[in-house]
Amino acid sequence: MVPLANSLDLLLNYSNSTNINMYMFVGGTNFGFTNGANSPFAPVPTSYDYDSPISEAGDITLKYYAVRDIISKYLPLPATSIPGNTTKAKYGPVPMEFSMTVQDALQYLAPLGPTKSKYPVSMEKISFYYGFILYRFYLTELTKTPSVLSTKGVRDRAVVMVNGVPFGILDRDSVAVNLTGSPGQAVDILVENMGRINYGSEILNNTKGIVENVTLDGSVVTGWEIFPLYLENINPTVALKMAQHARQTKKTTRKTSADGLLLTPSIYVGSFEISGEPNDTFLDPTSWGKGQAIVNSFNLGRYWPGRGPQVTLFVPAPVLVASPSTNYLFLFELEAPPCEDSQCWVTLTDTPCLDGPNGPGTSARHRLFDQRDFRDPDKHLVH
Repeated sequence: MVPLANSLDLLLNYSNSTNINMYMFVGGTNFGFTNGANSPFAPVPTSYDYDSPISEAGDITLKYYAVRDIISKYLPLPATSIPGNTTKAKYGPVPMEFSMTVQDALQYLAPLGPTKSKYPVSMEKISFYYGFILYRFYLTELTKTPSVLSTKGVRDRAVVMVNGVPFGILDRDSVAVNLTGSPGQAVDILVENMGRINYGSEILNNTKGIVENVTLDGSVVTGWEIFPLYLENINPTVALKMAQHARQTKKTTRKTSADGLLLTPSIYVGSFEISGEPNDTFLDPTSWGKGQAIVNSFNLGRYWPGRGPQVTLFVPAPVLVASPSTNYLFLFELEAPPCEDSQCWVTLTDTPCLDGPNGPGTSARHRLFDQRDFRDPDKHLVH
């Protein structure tokens, strides 16, 4: 704050014709799948708060007052008053329950069924542009000893599963996964488009999904089913259908990877009520792995608290509803939910956390069920 004020003072004092452009002066949010990426490929997080003078939530910060004080030395200030900040609510812990694996949810997320193709094709080839897409082929031979599934064409990150069991992660750097399976079992590659490059020469190399062939022990895999996943289909009405389906069929089960780091990507559901007029709040997914958060029918954006630096997601008041209506929270978790039994927690807090650990070495791939503390909402990072 002090370096910014001093630098601004120095620039404005330099010349009467000095022009200043602040990026960003007002923070914002990349809700849903609207975040971009920097070149060669560095995805932008959901939050675009940017430590701005006016925050992501529209709040006036101390930095704003520091900038205002410096400007007042050179220009008259407007006579209008500064608006007050909005009230932030601490709604507390929200119990989350497992609903359905991504495989069993295909009937809801991809209601038109798959596109069939000899080779994998990009999202754009099937007129699908954002979010998640699942590629599937079937094993034709027994693979008791690990077979190597490989591709350099994942854009941008993928969970590889056989018969629902996770075997590993593919991305632009990790291009191979060892797997085993039996003839007829489905190999699913759940790909996440993590954001398109915003500028530079690589903006022309922006196709998503699987953009090159996939090999298994060196042989090119053919015979693909491609499911575009419409996460906007996740809503309270569909949640009730999924819960009823799960009770009737009892076939929805999550499976753990051999190393205990991954669980079948799945949908988790929670609900809460608000007395009185809703206020802005922040979703704290500390202890969860990586995924997408939806409140009611509004896609808040991506969470990845272990990778950082962003931990909390901004939840604006207009997406919430007051009692007697019920608010529904959905997490499409890709990696490792902190559930030792059937229930997990997230917290709705009044304080943002945007400066958590950052970088590949900080990824929170802890062993499943070693996170018992996080069943206690009082032990979340942010309260």
